[in-house]
Amino acid sequence: MISVKDVMSKEVITIDIDKSIKTAAEKMAKHNIGCLVVTKGGKPYGMITERDLMKKVIAVNKNYENLKVEDIMHVPLTMITQDISIIKATELIHNKGFRRLPISKDGKLVGIVTETDLTRALRSLLKDSLQKFIDDISK
Repeated sequence: MISVKDVMSKEVITIDIDKSIKTAAEKMAKHNIGCLVVTKGGKPYGMITERDLMKKVIAVNKNYENLKVEDIMHVPLTMITQDISIIKATELIHNKGFRRLPISKDGKLVGIVTETDLTRALRSLLKDSLQKFIDDISK
């Protein structure tokens, strides 16, 4: 079975909890990503997404000048270990309504997996399984 470590992104961009949301938005734009893992004391603590910026700031016309990451982030942070199967990770994303899951190994942040990463991996797995089945029945 394929585990999330086989499909995760190993570069995780983080931001400290006391930074401004303007800094968070600039960081997301610079790295062309939709979320940042929020750290507190150097450890993963929460998450801030483009959706948070849109729904909690822009859509309600909030003045962002004085807002900090901690004012709009999601807590607590749900993390999974790198050895979890892509099937279990997909179930968690579906059941909890997540789009991204940070990955840990020995308590340290080592990657992130997205709904898109998991969909691609499952599609590939299904394609390979179907091809094997077709090959087997063709013999």
